[in-house]
Amino acid sequence: GKDIWTINRGFAGERAVGALKRKLVAIDLAPNSPDVVFVFFGANDVRRSHDLYRRTMNELIVQLQAIGAAVIAMSPTPYDSQHTHYPQPEGAEARSLKVKQFRDISREIAKQRDLLFIDVYSTMDTVNKEGQKTDPKFSVIKDRVHPTNGGHEIMLYDMVKALGLRAEVYDVRLTRSGKVKHALGAAVGSIQRTKSGLTFELKETALPFPSEHRFFGYIPFDEELNRMRLGVSGLGEGQYKLTIDGKQVGAWSAADWTKGIDLAKVTETPQYQQAKQWHEAVVKQKRKLEELVSHVRNLRYEIRRTVNFQDPLEPWINKDPKEFLRQANARYDQLVTETGRKPRGWQGHIYRRGREALTRWDSIQADLAALRKAIATQPSSFIHTYKIERITEESTD
Repeated sequence: GKDIWTINRGFAGERAVGALKRKLVAIDLAPNSPDVVFVFFGANDVRRSHDLYRRTMNELIVQLQAIGAAVIAMSPTPYDSQHTHYPQPEGAEARSLKVKQFRDISREIAKQRDLLFIDVYSTMDTVNKEGQKTDPKFSVIKDRVHPTNGGHEIMLYDMVKALGLRAEVYDVRLTRSGKVKHALGAAVGSIQRTKSGLTFELKETALPFPSEHRFFGYIPFDEELNRMRLGVSGLGEGQYKLTIDGKQVGAWSAADWTKGIDLAKVTETPQYQQAKQWHEAVVKQKRKLEELVSHVRNLRYEIRRTVNFQDPLEPWINKDPKEFLRQANARYDQLVTETGRKPRGWQGHIYRRGREALTRWDSIQADLAALRKAIATQPSSFIHTYKIERITEESTD
């Protein structure tokens, strides 16, 4: 495997100018020595001027490049003013237009600085408009601002496509006689011709993406970025079933086998099930741990905000979390004394969750390190046994 690790250093509701003020690059990013940074602002900046957005975005990019990071600019996601899932708020059309303008500014900045630009706005807007032709309540942005899980998968589609990553899980073409005509992403071995088909092994180097939403039928994710094609030419007329590792996963006609079957769409394959289990066991675990980290970062942000970001607490988190917890408790007690009550609402939530996570900080970091190692040391290939055989009257009885 490869040691590819992602971290999220954004804040809910943040604007580009806020990221500069809290010293995002120096405090949150530079200590992690990122190779690549995705810059994703604009949706919350619409209440500020275009000029302020341009200045702050350009300054952020300069700071990021100064620490050696490759910068990839992203558009904001659209503000969906059209769906009828909720009543349309006042000013919805105007806000939608403003977000589009900030998308255009982001693209302009990327072009001027020769950066890769990922336009998630356009793709998500297109999907929404297509879906709303038949269902006015349809949206990948149900609250008009934040993408749904399906919306995030559409963002993934745009990101993977823009980065030019390999589109094939594998593409293998065989003949009925056992000849390998083409093999990309997999090595073919142990080919044997049987009475009505073939058996063989594939040593595969990737897994299919286990999408829960299939991108609503509007995004050609599988066709463009998740191809897992297996073809066999020269089969006689009839239906042929496919068995992988002893499990039947489907049946197709000889004509279909000649064209090639895209197995990425077949959820019964061992590969899809393995990818799904990996997603549930690893990705969700990482998300849970990162949520705990975000509670601590939110607490640090809240404390620094009260002193106009003049008190850098980052060293306390990693080098002395106990001291940070002591300071957070002291600040909490101070707030109670000043206001005569415990912090409420969002502020109360931040103090409660952040201090709880701080008591577990060392174990959280250890779990993240162990998870990163587990991901990096996963096998780089997988061997599966395939059997293609004609379906006869006897086999269907």
